Amino acid sequence: MNPAAPDPLDRPDRSSPLVRWLLVPAIGGMVTIWLMGFHALNPFNIDWVRGDVAQTYLGWAYFRQDPNWSFPLTFTRRLSYPLGSSVSYNNSIPLVAVLLKPFTHFFPRDFQYQGLFALACAVLQAVFGFRICQRFARDDLKALLGCLFIVTAPTFVFRFSMDLILLCQWPILAAIWLYLKQEGTPNSYSSPLRYSLLLAIVGGINPYLAVMCMVVMSAAVYCDIRNHRPWAIRRILVWALPVAALLGSWVIFGFLQVGGKNAEIGLGGYGDISMNLLSPVNPRFEMAGNPLTTESILFKGYGSFPLQYEGYNYLGAGIILLIAGTFLLGRRVGKILGDPILKPLWAVAGISLMMALTTRVTWGHTVLVDLPLPYYPVKRTLSIFRSAGRFFWPAYYIILIAFLQYFFRSYSRRRVFWVLSGLLCLQLVDTSSLRRLVYASLNPPPAPSMFQDAFWDKVEGRFDKLIVLPAWQAMPDDSSLPGGRDAWLPFGFMAAAHGMALNVNYQARPNAKDDDIQRNILPAAVEDGKLDDDTLYVLGPRYLLQFCDRGFTHIVGKSVDRFSVFWNDSAKEQNLEGLDQLLKETLDRGVDFKQVAVGFESPQSAIPYLLDSGFALPEGKFTSSLGPKSQIPLFLSRNPKLKRVILYLVPVIGRDVVSQKFSVSLGKRRLGDYELRGPEKVTIDIPDDAIKETGRTGVAYLTFDWRTATTVEHVTERKDSRSASALRKFALTVGLKSGLSGDQRLFAMGIHAMEIQASE
Repeated sequence: MNPAAPDPLDRPDRSSPLVRWLLVPAIGGMVTIWLMGFHALNPFNIDWVRGDVAQTYLGWAYFRQDPNWSFPLTFTRRLSYPLGSSVSYNNSIPLVAVLLKPFTHFFPRDFQYQGLFALACAVLQAVFGFRICQRFARDDLKALLGCLFIVTAPTFVFRFSMDLILLCQWPILAAIWLYLKQEGTPNSYSSPLRYSLLLAIVGGINPYLAVMCMVVMSAAVYCDIRNHRPWAIRRILVWALPVAALLGSWVIFGFLQVGGKNAEIGLGGYGDISMNLLSPVNPRFEMAGNPLTTESILFKGYGSFPLQYEGYNYLGAGIILLIAGTFLLGRRVGKILGDPILKPLWAVAGISLMMALTTRVTWGHTVLVDLPLPYYPVKRTLSIFRSAGRFFWPAYYIILIAFLQYFFRSYSRRRVFWVLSGLLCLQLVDTSSLRRLVYASLNPPPAPSMFQDAFWDKVEGRFDKLIVLPAWQAMPDDSSLPGGRDAWLPFGFMAAAHGMALNVNYQARPNAKDDDIQRNILPAAVEDGKLDDDTLYVLGPRYLLQFCDRGFTHIVGKSVDRFSVFWNDSAKEQNLEGLDQLLKETLDRGVDFKQVAVGFESPQSAIPYLLDSGFALPEGKFTSSLGPKSQIPLFLSRNPKLKRVILYLVPVIGRDVVSQKFSVSLGKRRLGDYELRGPEKVTIDIPDDAIKETGRTGVAYLTFDWRTATTVEHVTERKDSRSASALRKFALTVGLKSGLSGDQRLFAMGIHAMEIQASE
């Protein structure tokens, strides 16, 4: 393709108000309906709300029920009860939540704004995409074609399937547009003021997007200071205004909190969720536990490390051929792509790429560069933005805009129309599997409710709070959680529907203090029988054991839809009989209190009873001690043939296995001192004279006292920030286990097996 003489149909600055104000927004609306359907745009329909969208919706549902305002404005005590949390960490689009809360009484209980927010994002994506293309094309037809490429970009379409808050990519385009129309007068304050408004808005939506806008703004700052060198210091001070606006927005909406209330930074290590160099040409989406995948008609899927799917930076076959054709067939490529107005944007694209790659640069399954950085303070600070692969989005749009403008400025209107129309059709066909993924995500098969009993219809007005223990956010991998491993979802919807505060919460960022409350403080109070009168409790088996063992008569226990439900009542003797009956029903259902192997289900037990307290469950059947003490409950049967219990502890083998000394007690009896070190197996033999009934239920607690302190300095590679936090606070054995999900995690020990021997 060679540049041709200007087409006579080309006219400079043709701009129709009908196109700008009607057709372009309609394009964004039609794309939304095409991908989501009308049902998601109905604000009174929540049947389609699942997964990450449910996380967003539930934050809003509890926030709107809180009659009080706090600071930050997004804080509520009705989630993560009793501590409370900012729903900003639920990705609840805090700006929208705060603006709508004063009008909540006008909305029905089942009201969601997530679908309409997606519609608004697509409309603004089309509007700013059109305005940018029009800046170069100066022709509505060309600009509309460019707008269609931008509003159907795979990285934008992909977000319809998860994290709808990240559909808000229009601020990146808005920042680019503001750069392109920047005023050049020495005393102009319009550009900093516009960026201040933009950053104040996006700061109330998502911090990742705010940082991307800041990166784009750096091009405007550079050009402004370069063009006004005599006023350089003054201009730097002027450009401090957008930064202040962003920080203020983060404080108001709870992303940045003062007084030590910030959520724990990072659920994964810096560099884990990075961009792979093959991502722009890799159409493959694969996520553990998700059967849905994407593919291309021209490009095969390439290997990558786990979690590198997250940014989904695939360009699409149409855009890839557009870029390739420009270099192979075009002329004046360097001159037009190197236009002075684009040079600062190319620098922004380079910064964006480096931020997305992190210090761990990968090509497929190969690590090209892995710069060692100290965890404290560098990698821990950088892990604030752990999903670094998203930072490629400014570069993504700059590349797309640059090559579109090459076509706009080099070829006639007819040639641009036919070439770009063909490439757009190819792009849409190529990404058809991506749209199927979006449709499947937004149209989940109906799932039967876990709450069928009429009991749940009577809790509203009787109970103001619902406490579920073990709490999902404290131990999300525990398969013995009431409601299963996704317990936050059914309990979240049920409690919200009945106006109850809830302790369970699925947040993008965990809170260390909430973790401690849900893992230690709240369970300890419940075990002591301190149940609040206005609270309904759904508890795991170990609490039932405690209630029966200690003979509590003020607690009512009942099995409702296979959940063990409790509440406080006046002291009645029949309450204890009811607890005993509930324990019998629980055991008859197949909960095996003898089975303690993590992740291992015995043939006799469909619901394994896992470790009790003082353990972390990062992955698989391996577990980590979490604190100076850990406990395993042993249900010792009244069977007289039971002679001994043998527990095998096997250290996880790795490069830096640090030995740890510990002592073990059964009840009040000390069994001995031991040392765990690789690769030796430690056998804890509990003799028959130590096996005797404890209390009424026959449960005895095997307690580990960890003696040897281990610090972060013993770890050569740190990948899990939550484990690192535990390392910093408590005594642990450290082993690096490779080969699990393609990366390395920290573990203390593996509970290999427990053998129960009985005499013939």
